[in-house]
Amino acid sequence: MEIAATFGVSPELWQIAMRLITRYQANRAHSLRVTEHALTVYDRLEALRVLSTGANQPSRDALAIAALLHDIGHYIADRGHHRHSRYLIEHSDLAAPLSPDLRQAAASLAFMHRKTARKAWCKAPFTKDEQALQCAAILRLADGLDHGRDQAIKIVDVSKIDGHISVTVSGLDRELTARIEKRKADLWPLAFHHSLYLNRRKKP
Repeated sequence: MEIAATFGVSPELWQIAMRLITRYQANRAHSLRVTEHALTVYDRLEALRVLSTGANQPSRDALAIAALLHDIGHYIADRGHHRHSRYLIEHSDLAAPLSPDLRQAAASLAFMHRKTARKAWCKAPFTKDEQALQCAAILRLADGLDHGRDQAIKIVDVSKIDGHISVTVSGLDRELTARIEKRKADLWPLAFHHSLYLNRRKKP
């Protein structure tokens, strides 16, 4: 369970997620990279005191589970896989050891990782938990960063500057930057009341 400790996730939660990934034949390498990106951004934003106050560890655990399992819905169908991921997290027998609240939170986050973020339906699952909405914005970014399944992409820094949150990333090209800004950064103004700025750092 050394890898679980590296991510700051309990061995119990890690084992549950790994069993689900195995059963539903998800891309483990992609899942791990998305989780690394998501938790790196979460931890840096928490250090900056940007995240809304609340029960931080349950929110972080839900983000970790959702990041690990966001693509398991491909097992049912590629079309609408975000809906299928939500269903499997909510109903799979392998997810039963998770607490009901954690299951529901992770399922809602996994559902939010794709499609255009629309205010009408984005806020519905998170009306009483603004930090969960922020986790959804983080997950969308993390998934976008691994769109090309490129393990060379690394998050270097996260900062808050002049009305936006800046995420400095190495290995990010212009094309992927534009794609993320168009398709994956749309939830940030709603969740953080700050826009997202991607700062590309050239590879050394």
